[in-house]
Amino acid sequence: MITIVMPRHDILTPITSITAMPCELEQYGRVCYKSEDRIKPDSAARFVRMLCNRNHVSVLEHCSISVRVICSRACSHQLVRHRLCSFSQRSMRYVKPTEPVVICPPSIGLDAGEYVWSPNKLCWESLQGETVFPNPQGFLTSVYEAFEEYKCLIENGIKPEDARFILPIATETELVVTMNLRMWRHVFRERALNPAAQWEIRGVFKGIYDEFKVLLPCVFDDLA
Repeated sequence: MITIVMPRHDILTPITSITAMPCELEQYGRVCYKSEDRIKPDSAARFVRMLCNRNHVSVLEHCSISVRVICSRACSHQLVRHRLCSFSQRSMRYVKPTEPVVICPPSIGLDAGEYVWSPNKLCWESLQGETVFPNPQGFLTSVYEAFEEYKCLIENGIKPEDARFILPIATETELVVTMNLRMWRHVFRERALNPAAQWEIRGVFKGIYDEFKVLLPCVFDDLA
């Protein structure tokens, strides 16, 4: 069986910590102007928006948010190019996949779900009842054969760190990503709001951006 999953994310930093960040940022930022006496119960969001409007975004580096990202290895290779981030990624040396779990590009045309080989029909069938057209059959067969070869290598004593070389770049992986708010703004511009960004990383980061914009509008709503 092959399982196709959708890229997704979970915000790991507590929501209460995130929503408290404007007050922290105001406290830190007002040191630059020695205007701490102007802090009021409702002044934080206005002050942070002023910082963003003036491009005084170095203040945003004092606060960070961590997010878990589930995506393909192809997507993770793009993500880790952002140097000023911290990453912890599921190891393919120590965590051996037991069954194929992959991300499928929309252009290939397979929905998320489970697919099994039908020996009677000599084709892959969806357990969700959708028709699998001829073009995606090759994708499913290639994924299946790669994982079968992976298991064969493991059974023959090849270490996972070497057997993993056969696995497709579509294989699902998991990362914890931590960035300060200034870096999140940069990555959103490059990956979420850039129409030229690759479809998977754009979709993942657009979802994160949409959540951040609700939680911290004073930091992110000027990017749209």
